[in-house]
Amino acid sequence: MFMPENSEKNTDSVPRIPPMPESLACGVIPEWNLTELVHRGCPVCNEDCPIPVCLRPDRLAIHRCAGCGMIYLADIPGKNDLDMLYRVYGEYKGYISSSRRTTVYSFLKKLRLCRENFFIRILDDFDGISEMRLCEIGASYGDFLQLARFRGATVSAVELDDAAVSHLQETLKIPAYHIAGELPDMQDIICARSVFEHIPSPGTVLREISEKLAGDGRLLLSVPNGANLDTIGPAWAGFRVDMEHLNYWTPRTFAQLLARYGFYVEQYWELNQLATARNRSVPTFFSRILKKGTWMPGRDGRATLAVLARPV
Repeated sequence: MFMPENSEKNTDSVPRIPPMPESLACGVIPEWNLTELVHRGCPVCNEDCPIPVCLRPDRLAIHRCAGCGMIYLADIPGKNDLDMLYRVYGEYKGYISSSRRTTVYSFLKKLRLCRENFFIRILDDFDGISEMRLCEIGASYGDFLQLARFRGATVSAVELDDAAVSHLQETLKIPAYHIAGELPDMQDIICARSVFEHIPSPGTVLREISEKLAGDGRLLLSVPNGANLDTIGPAWAGFRVDMEHLNYWTPRTFAQLLARYGFYVEQYWELNQLATARNRSVPTFFSRILKKGTWMPGRDGRATLAVLARPV
């Protein structure tokens, strides 16, 4: 059985991925303590047979499980590093500096965003949102929950970032908890968008979710689409951005994990491009009107995997 002692050991023959250009507002390299990395087995099948794929710009190795094919980091930052990062995650990602992230949407903006939001539309098409109890795990500053509440849901949040929790509770008046197990009520819908790529033990979180989701409930998830490794190879830019990611899910490995914890995949979608475009100017009102309904870069692609699942 292959047992690496550290992230860079046994990676001499794999590609070393360069960082993103400084002109792009992505690909920040965290300052991990590389002397305190924690080794783990495959987050899907629990086997410990990782095959090195490439070395990220933060010097952590991406592996593929020889058993089930899961793409993941076999050696991850220690708990202290991860806890410190997620307590200030909004600041790390630049959300706090954006007024869009910390304002309350107007009625007209909510109306427009509900029409445009891909995940709201999924929930609308599959049993609706109105009068449902909906919790978002990894709610950040509550953008999505504002829309869900506007559509008639009773909303709550699970969030680790201290500043985001304050904004949710004090500004938006949305109940917020640190783990799903703290939720006082069963939920009809649980959403976790851009969450499962971050979790060292995703099975633990899925077990908590299964205990809080109603028997006829819906689980709506999205993650970066690790299937791009097979399409593009280690040169995929997804390995160069968001280096807090620990897991790279494909449709098959995500479905395998969900099945282990009593969920079946009802629908899945592959969409979007990575957000790496250079923002050279702010579009004018008239240019936005002219572009309505036309093709825009980012709408097509396979960078994101979205999944709608239900309990078995």
